[in-house]
Amino acid sequence: MEGVKKILLLCLSAVLTLVFTELVFRIFDLMPAERQATELPGEEHHPDGGVAAAFRLHPFQGWAVAEQTVVEADFQKRWDNIFPQSKVSAWALANRSRNVFGFLSSFGDYRDLQEEDFVVGIFGGSVAAQMAIFGGDILVNQLEERDVGRVRLVNGAAGGFKQPQQLMVFSQMLLLGVPFDVVVNLDGLNEIRTGSFDASDGYHPLFPSRSQYLKGLAFSAGAASRSEIELAGGVIRAQRLADTWRLSLAGRRWLQRSHLVRALVGSRIRMLEAEARNLEFQMQRLPSGSEKYVAELGDPCLSSSSTACMSLIGDIWKRSSLAMAAIAHSEGIAYYHFLQPNQYVEGSKPFTDEERRIALRETSLNAEVVRVGYPVLRERGLEIKSRGVSFFDLTGVYLGREETIYRDSCCHVNWQGNQILGAAIGERIYGQAH
Repeated sequence: MEGVKKILLLCLSAVLTLVFTELVFRIFDLMPAERQATELPGEEHHPDGGVAAAFRLHPFQGWAVAEQTVVEADFQKRWDNIFPQSKVSAWALANRSRNVFGFLSSFGDYRDLQEEDFVVGIFGGSVAAQMAIFGGDILVNQLEERDVGRVRLVNGAAGGFKQPQQLMVFSQMLLLGVPFDVVVNLDGLNEIRTGSFDASDGYHPLFPSRSQYLKGLAFSAGAASRSEIELAGGVIRAQRLADTWRLSLAGRRWLQRSHLVRALVGSRIRMLEAEARNLEFQMQRLPSGSEKYVAELGDPCLSSSSTACMSLIGDIWKRSSLAMAAIAHSEGIAYYHFLQPNQYVEGSKPFTDEERRIALRETSLNAEVVRVGYPVLRERGLEIKSRGVSFFDLTGVYLGREETIYRDSCCHVNWQGNQILGAAIGERIYGQAH
């Protein structure tokens, strides 16, 4: 009997200790970064090898989506991971196929466009692509309500794209005869973020993303060295383990509510992610089997701090937009350039507790480059506007929105955020035209 009492007392003591520890974690908000690490990643996270697995290399635009059509069941799973509170929309389901240019789009082949169609092209990175896929329906509806005819949305945006990739894709589409009426360019973050990181490594920001393009080239061409393959395997292993921990916790809602459990699981995830980053860093520092086949371009600002080339990046961004505008004007196409919103732009949105937990990492490199880079983009934006181009700063599009909008620590927004973004773009296109 005494033995049973001791066991019960030990169990009670353990339970009380866990309850007390849980209360301490909640009261003092301990280990927030570790708890945040348990959140499911966004769609740009590719545990099976990134660009080499999800994309095909393209000789002009850098890369294109590899999947011909995303199976509806798989698309539903992705939707549930990205937008757990929203039901999958018919518009989004229509955007799960790759168009002839290699972008997920609701319209597949430009040769099927009719003369009476009002054709809108969307260009930019992942934020632009998601606006087209998840918020494009409201943009289409707004334009059709203005009696422009049947609107066809042609997506030319993809994750990781930055100028001059948008310019190259737009030019390619025009060369093949896509009859655009309106072109929407929604960009800004990838230019300053990826461009800055690449420049600090000595890779010119004019070129496509170094980590996506060069490594994708090496693995696609079978030119990866044994060391690269071994390190890539280590990266994939660590990322898969981190994802396994996340998914295990996500499937147990009762455990997910515990700050203590999330902190412990998050600590393990962060260790695995640190291991993956370290291995990826080593892999990127290796001489790539593909680098010797790729042209180099120099500049005095390269191989310095992460923000040393910001002025050069801003100039490339501005000139690319002006070139798109000039080409569009010469073809009778209306061109609209939008600076994308981002949570690290000071005063751009009142944040919810959920956003503070999952979407804000004030000490991250993302936050640093936005603080330094967005003033440069805004300045260049005024220069673009002074040249007669329809330029709009959408960094305040969520100003006054007290609901949760941002869903990760990069830049991506939830379904409602994409709908708001699509509506804002539609309103400005119509307002400018009238």
